[in-house]
Amino acid sequence: MSTFTATLFIEPNPFSPREKVACGLLAVTPQRVFFKWADAKVKIAEGMADDTYRGYFQQRLRMLSKSLNEEDRNRDPRSAGLFHGLLSSAHFERLEQYNAGPVQFGDVKPYANDLDEAVYTKLFKETVHASSVKVKRSGSGLYWAVHNKLDREVIHAKADVDYHLPNDMIPGLVYDAKLSLITVNGSIQAMQAVDMSKSLQTVTKHLNESEMIFHQLVKFGSDKRKPVDRLKLIYTTDGESSETELVAKVRNEKSDVFELIPLSGLDQKLEQIEKDSKYQRFSAFLES
Repeated sequence: MSTFTATLFIEPNPFSPREKVACGLLAVTPQRVFFKWADAKVKIAEGMADDTYRGYFQQRLRMLSKSLNEEDRNRDPRSAGLFHGLLSSAHFERLEQYNAGPVQFGDVKPYANDLDEAVYTKLFKETVHASSVKVKRSGSGLYWAVHNKLDREVIHAKADVDYHLPNDMIPGLVYDAKLSLITVNGSIQAMQAVDMSKSLQTVTKHLNESEMIFHQLVKFGSDKRKPVDRLKLIYTTDGESSETELVAKVRNEKSDVFELIPLSGLDQKLEQIEKDSKYQRFSAFLES
């Protein structure tokens, strides 16, 4: 068999080795090597991982892509399409070594039919962008759950999902600020997922970042004469008393900044967006 595929996974938590997010797809044919990943899925993995991994997965994938491209250009045309020959046995061994870290390849599988750009795109959608996100789960995964609920065509048409705020248009942002969702309907409405079951230090950091984003949006909205609703904070806890106490504290002390919504209440908010034709993507509002 001369054509092979391998799914790329990210394991966000080394203590939950069965919890893996399918983020990319590698395909090797006698003619070329195909490899790409879905940024949205990588962001989900980052949200599930420790803060120290922020930006690490993207950097690792770019390095891997560069290496694959170099191997593809330099491979021996006499390899007759064999996977080990196409990428060289040494490189294949390096790919296998990824399985000891957070970026991992699944089983290498033979593909019996011809594989061109169109077929690869179809396989990529089926493997990485399936309607049911391919995650081997052993934990709650707030970010996984929120992404699944937001990843609907009608929501994407009316709101920006996993959106990075452009710091050239919203002054005062001191880092790459991202929101789970942002939309406009008379007012600017933003949503952020925060997992209250993580460490207090991590949760506090996320809350402070979210509050900073809210205040910069308020300044932006003032300049544009557009009001900004309280930031909708989608949360979940493991039921520990310390976590529920933190939720109560945030609700009481930051009621002017956050509207706390448990994950179970997210569907109701999304139904409002789906049914109201006046919602538009924030990015479209910026261009208007």
